[in-house]
Formats: sequence, structure tokens, C-alpha cells
Amino acid sequence: MKRLLIHCAYRIHNRQIEVLLIKKQNKMKNIVLLKYSVSILLVLFVISCKKDKDNGILKEALFSYIDDGFTVTFTDVSTGLSGDYYWEFGDGTTSSEQTATMVHTYPQKGRYVFTLYRDGKKYEASTIIYLDKSSPVKLDDGTLSDWTAVTKNVVVSGTNGMGARMAKYDYDANYIYFYVEQVGAVADGIIMDMYIDTDASRTTGYQLGAFTSMGAEVMFEGQLQVADKWFDYYEYSGTGSDWSWSSVQANEYYKVGAIEEKDGKTMYEFAISRSKINGLTGNAIRIGINLMDSSWSDFGYIPDKGSEGFLLDLNEQ
Repeated sequence: MKRLLIHCAYRIHNRQIEVLLIKKQNKMKNIVLLKYSVSILLVLFVISCKKDKDNGILKEALFSYIDDGFTVTFTDVSTGLSGDYYWEFGDGTTSSEQTATMVHTYPQKGRYVFTLYRDGKKYEASTIIYLDKSSPVKLDDGTLSDWTAVTKNVVVSGTNGMGARMAKYDYDANYIYFYVEQVGAVADGIIMDMYIDTDASRTTGYQLGAFTSMGAEVMFEGQLQVADKWFDYYEYSGTGSDWSWSSVQANEYYKVGAIEEKDGKTMYEFAISRSKINGLTGNAIRIGINLMDSSWSDFGYIPDKGSEGFLLDLNEQ
């Protein structure tokens, strides 16, 4: 499901305040920014917004962008403006190319402040762009077939994996994606505890006996493959091996995609918002999954019980 977010930012400059309204859709990251000229009533401290007009014609800087990995396509959709263009990409490069569409490739993942100037920089609009590698995984396509393109971060459980069979991991700028494969049917009601070591260091977080190199800062527990889904979020509040977790209330921190049963196995996919995982450094994490049956007895491990936990590098290009 696509979600529309609106953020407002104010900046005082030459006795005016610029108001940037950013409309952001999760899937395509199609962002529209609007600039308004604003009057300040100093006595009443009231801020009233108005759009610049010339002979009744509305004038405003406006653009959209779509990113594909590190390549971003910017499109000017300003109204009432016919002057020149100046593109400032936020990575130290600029362009004065006179075109309504600009394609720019950024050098690496990161945070960039992009600004479009129009009419000799009289009008401008800007936003912050967060870029990371793209992912082929789509949770709204009703199928798990897109996971065939994920070939790097794959974990196949062995003998000590018990009822677990496989996991795959991928990520982009917004989400970490998970694919889980286990024996049995959806009706078995297998419960998953997923531990994430956000800084990939055993010296911090909960030290699991099942995964020798992990010090997990967060845990997610639930059943995502059943009709009545639940998925609880916990942060570690103890020391070392103390079983001490605090429940965290967070909105829209996960999404669930397709669920399939085939050849005696259950497969499902989901994603967790990177911005919701407290303590995530953005460099690397370790992941350990413990599956339990409906009576909370051990059912499976990904990777195998006794291993280090899977190290997911978040700096891939």
C-alpha cells in the first residue's frame, strides 16, 4: 500500500519564510516540492502563506524525482516560470543545462541535499535525498519469484537448522527485506524470534547461546505467515546474557508480502523499516532466527544453531 507523507520546513531569509511541502510516496519515492513566499506579521506573529502571482499567474518552483539505485531523474514541473535552470545536486556538482529533465548519478550511498533554482535563482526548491543500493524485492507483487534475483545474502540451514531450510536478505535505502523458508504448513503456526545485532558486536546487546558472535540489540517476535498476523518489537535493556527486553511501540515498522506453501514447505517475505530499528549503524548487522512450534519448543535455526549468526553488509554497491 502506498502512503503519502507531507512534511513542512520553514526558513527565514530576507524577511520571508520559505515553506517546503514535501510529498513522498514510498514505492517510487516520487517527491514534489513547492515553494511559497510568506509574509511575517511581526506584531501578531502570524505566518500567512501566499503563492507569488504576476498578473494573476501563479509562480512557484516545483519538481519531482525518481531514483533507481544511485541514478536519479529530476523533472521540473514549475508553474508560471520560464527563466533559466540551475541544478545543484548536493554532492559538490552542479549543472546549468537548460532542460526540464535532468539525470544525475551519485557517486555512492548517502544523504544529499538537492536544490533546483529557477529564474536567476529567484525561485528555488530543495529536498534531502537518501540513496542506497536498490533491491529487486517487491512485497506488493503477490509472488516470491523476485527473490530468485537475490543470490548474495543467502543462508541455507544444515543439520542444526532443524525445521528451518533457508533465509535470504536484501535491503535498500528504506527497508531490510527478509525471505524465510521452513518445513511444514501455514496451519502449523510456527513462531519466529528474529534477533538483530545492530552494530555487529557481541560486546553490546543480548549474548545468545545459539549464535556465538551476536550481541542482539533488538528482537522481533511473531507469526507473519498466518492470517491473524502479529509481530512484536523489543529492545534489549539488560547486560550480556540477562533475558531483559523492553517492548517498543512503533507504527508501520514492518510490511508483509507473499506467503506460499509448496512441497511440504512454507515460504514468506517481509520487510522492516530501517528508520525504525534503533541503534542501526548502517554498516553491518548480524541476524539470527529461532523458529518455535506452537508450544514454544525449538523448531529451527537460521543459520544453524551454534554458528556466528549471519553478517549482512549494508555497504554493498
